[in-house]
Amino acid sequence: MTADSEARLRAAVEAALTQVPAIIADAIVTALREGEDAHADAPERLLSIAEASERLGRLSRSALYEGPIAHGELRTCRVGRRRMVPASAIAEYIERAAGGAH
Repeated sequence: MTADSEARLRAAVEAALTQVPAIIADAIVTALREGEDAHADAPERLLSIAEASERLGRLSRSALYEGPIAHGELRTCRVGRRRMVPASAIAEYIERAAGGAH
C-alpha cells in the first residue's frame, strides 16, 4: 500500500466513522494493510494479549481480560497455556464497536 493510498484510506475511514476515535481508524487501516500482505494459504496470525491491547488503543491487559474477553466480545484461543487473539478477531471487534457507535 503506498503512502498516498494509505492516507486516502485513512481519511475515508475517519470520515465514515466520525464518532469513533482516530485510534480505531488507525487500527482499521493497520488491519487492512496487514490483510493485503497476508497470503491466502498462510495460517492466521495470532496476537499475544499485549499485542491485541496495543492494537485496540493501548488498553491495559486487565481491561482487555475483564472487558471484551470476559464478555465474549473478542474471540480468543489457547495455545498451550497462552491465551492468543486471532488478528481477524481484532478487525471483527472493531467493526462491531464502530457499528454500535452511530
